[in-house]
Amino acid sequence: MDILRSHELPRLSPVKMRSSSTTPADEEEEEDENTSDNSDDSKNEVSPTKHFLKSAADTRRSRPRVPLAVAVVLLLLVVGLSITCIVLISKIHAFHSHGTPTILFLGDSNTEWASIPEVMGWQVLFTQDYVRRADVINRGAAGWTTKMWLSVLPALLDEWATKPPVLTAIFLGSNDASAMSSLHLPISDYEANVVELVSRFQASWQTRILLITPPPVDDNSHAWKGIFVNADVGLYAAAMRAVADRLHVPVVDLWTSLQPSISTILSDGVHLTREGCLAVHDLIRQGIADAYPDLVPSNMPRQYTSGGL
Repeated sequence: MDILRSHELPRLSPVKMRSSSTTPADEEEEEDENTSDNSDDSKNEVSPTKHFLKSAADTRRSRPRVPLAVAVVLLLLVVGLSITCIVLISKIHAFHSHGTPTILFLGDSNTEWASIPEVMGWQVLFTQDYVRRADVINRGAAGWTTKMWLSVLPALLDEWATKPPVLTAIFLGSNDASAMSSLHLPISDYEANVVELVSRFQASWQTRILLITPPPVDDNSHAWKGIFVNADVGLYAAAMRAVADRLHVPVVDLWTSLQPSISTILSDGVHLTREGCLAVHDLIRQGIADAYPDLVPSNMPRQYTSGGL
């Protein structure tokens, strides 16, 4: 027994032993079976990528479809809102980048000559009122009518296109009303011209408008006797007031307000004296305060300040 024990075979591991009787054909058959088993396992196994794609596809199939028309409308709304925001931001930037605001007075000789310091021209007084708060621009042309200003309006609009005035005052009508001169315009033409001036200023500049009627004239003056008639000018002043009512813009009625002062406010029956300029300045200033209180000088910020100075 001891001899037999000493010759016992070593214990075999669980690894399948190749039998001496196994043929090469048997080995190939066994390998084919193993390969087939592995292939079946790989077919049953789903890779993470395929699982993700399958889940995404299932999600798309389960998600409700948005009608094409609704999608187009939503897209247009998004585009429209984006454009609106860009425009508003651009305007805000432009407003702040333009610096000192401007106020423009459009008129005839009673506007052009308002720049004369010796007679305390009313435009000079406004320049003083708005110093460091707004630049006052005088666009008066002696002898001009509403028709003349319309003929050059594109150039005027281009001139201030990059810095539109915050306020545009239109002070015309005396020459339009001069029945005995070549400057005369029918009252219907005058009214239509004022409407067009207002409309184009508002459309191009988005500016605020202040209309100013022509002042009265002195029929007793010999300098312009027969050329300018106070009653005729009054009709054009009434037309200016009618336009203001129709367009819902403020108007300063100089013709009515200055009737009691005709003898002192006019140097030659038509043009303003020192007293006339002071009176016109006060009336226009009050008109601005009533219609646009934020444009009163004391309500506008001072420009180019440093340390409160």
